[in-house]
Amino acid sequence: MEQDFEQPVQTDPVLDSLQKFLADEDLVLERIKTEINRFNPFTVTEDPKQPASHSRFWAWILDPSGSHKCGPWFLNRFAQSVYHLPLEVKNRISLADHSKTKVHFGYNHKDISIENAEAGWVLLVDNRVEDGPALDQSALQYQLHSQKQLPEPAYAHYILLSPRPFDARRMPGLDGYDTFLYGEALYMLEEGLELLKPDREVADFIRFYIKYFKQQFMTTGKDLMTLAQQIYWKHKDALNFIMKHRPVLNVPENFQEVFRFFKDDERYAILTPQKDEIFRFLPSEVQDKFRYGSFSWHHMYEMFCLEMVFEAETIDIRFTFGGIWHKDPERREQLQEIKDRLFDMMQNFTSLEGLLTERGHPRSKYPAVASYHLMNIEDLQEFNGQFYDAFKLRFEEFERDVLGPWVEEVLDRIPDRQETQGGY
Repeated sequence: MEQDFEQPVQTDPVLDSLQKFLADEDLVLERIKTEINRFNPFTVTEDPKQPASHSRFWAWILDPSGSHKCGPWFLNRFAQSVYHLPLEVKNRISLADHSKTKVHFGYNHKDISIENAEAGWVLLVDNRVEDGPALDQSALQYQLHSQKQLPEPAYAHYILLSPRPFDARRMPGLDGYDTFLYGEALYMLEEGLELLKPDREVADFIRFYIKYFKQQFMTTGKDLMTLAQQIYWKHKDALNFIMKHRPVLNVPENFQEVFRFFKDDERYAILTPQKDEIFRFLPSEVQDKFRYGSFSWHHMYEMFCLEMVFEAETIDIRFTFGGIWHKDPERREQLQEIKDRLFDMMQNFTSLEGLLTERGHPRSKYPAVASYHLMNIEDLQEFNGQFYDAFKLRFEEFERDVLGPWVEEVLDRIPDRQETQGGY
């Protein structure tokens, strides 16, 4: 009689690792969660791990007119500490009429510029809390900034604010480059607190920032980091599997879902190829208002569009004007003047109130008048991971709250296009 042998049960090592991870680390993960969720005023508006949160703080503290009421002391101290900034420019900054000094935060959502057009200088601060410098991208941004046409002799200096040193390199289109370390920046804050004796609320806020930064990026937090690393090595396969399969928004499948959504809706004109990184569109009833043949984007004749920008964890909609690439110089200037008028007009739209970008400028190549935050990765949780359902709901909210009123203002305030040169 043939004997039956029980076959060994096949197990999935990744599944086993995931189950062990959940069973073993419950208490440790709870501790990490508690530490991460301690109250922090920077988390009220931003993720403190992101450079933008720290840029907001530094734009505030370096502003001579800031609500800290410390005047230009921090700006002058900062400028004096920048190693490669020429002495003549340092003197120009310290002697400037700082009522004319302007601090702009949020150029391309992350950078700071400090400029005094009358004195002819600009400091361009790129804040890199954790990542290395995106040098090529930064250079491009700051070359666009130079179109502001500061009077001669103008001087632009690029400053990388970072916890770690990076090799200083001369940037294209800029006069100078420095890395300013956070250790020195925090010492500057401590020195200012000692000398200036600011109001209690301001002093407490600055002290909290110093303490938080040191804990998060320079000292502790190291305990949590060590703990996290220990968990990682113990459950490396499971965590790698999680990271590989974590939900993200900027995948081709989601882009195609959006493309089909608009293709089936006659109210919208699709202005972008089906395979692209940014989805561009316009409501059909206002498309002709912007169709000037300015060749702003490839295969497009509109000088303005709505851009839906897909990032890993967010999707934003930007109200964006394009560049002017017409070959004829006279025609190019005519189109630029139209772009200037439309840009300025749209900045005063009631529908875009509260959404305006801080650094939009019509003479830039691709300036955004306004930006609307459409959805986060967390929105998928509400719909059990179904991207299309989450997107559809958030876009309907955008149509109701912003896009519908914007279309009405476009029809009411922007005149019909009179020119028909080139058939457009």
